[in-house]
Amino acid sequence: MTAFAATAAYEWRMQIRKPAIWIATALPYLVYVGFALLGTDTTGLRRYRAETDPKVWMVDALGWFAPFLPMVFGIVLADRLVRDRRLRVAPLLEVTPANRRGRLVGKYLGVCAATAAPPVLIYLAVAVAFAIWRGRPVALLWGIAVLGAVVLPLLLLAGALSFLGPQLMPTAMFRVLVVALWFWAGATEVESQIPSLASSVLSLTVDYPLKVFFGSATATAGPYPGAALNFLRPQPTVATAALSVALMVGLAAAILAVAGRLYARKTD
Repeated sequence: MTAFAATAAYEWRMQIRKPAIWIATALPYLVYVGFALLGTDTTGLRRYRAETDPKVWMVDALGWFAPFLPMVFGIVLADRLVRDRRLRVAPLLEVTPANRRGRLVGKYLGVCAATAAPPVLIYLAVAVAFAIWRGRPVALLWGIAVLGAVVLPLLLLAGALSFLGPQLMPTAMFRVLVVALWFWAGATEVESQIPSLASSVLSLTVDYPLKVFFGSATATAGPYPGAALNFLRPQPTVATAALSVALMVGLAAAILAVAGRLYARKTD
């Protein structure tokens, strides 16, 4: 087994056993189910129950937890790379014949895959439930498409940031900054006095793919009169939606490369 495969498998097993990733992912759904059982309509549940279009329903279902995914991913993944040095096993790993880059990428993909498992399983369970309820099995395909275009780029970017940030500051501080970053790059209103990445191609709410590819009624994308950073808000088209996804994945790769070099420099 290669260093990459062995590291990825080990990190998967370690991460998937963390109760935190299951609790943080399941909690929004438990709250939603509670509202549904109580018959509360304050969150638009009546519209969800009446919806029959599988694409619309799966995009709405993503909205139950997707806005918080960058925070969940960033907080849960924050200690995975620095843990080796904290536990003093980093020097032991460095003297093995395993390729350093292979170990880094294996660790990154292993923990990202394990962290993604809870939201993916819950989301696909929702897709299956809708397919059975409405007799529309195509809901499962829409669910997979949404996961690939929306959740995967967010996960890769959050994972890369979590490999770099804790090397530059204490892990607890990084976790606080992840929450602040989420508000700045997604939750802040565009018309706010604070310059924000909201509704941009780098928004952590992935507005462009949601609006263009899936017709989300709640996603906002495009220029806003008088807003700062409008050059990051081109008109929403297929090209700019694809650009948004590509920028997130490319930025994740660049950040991971910097994290790997910094880690190697501190370990040597």
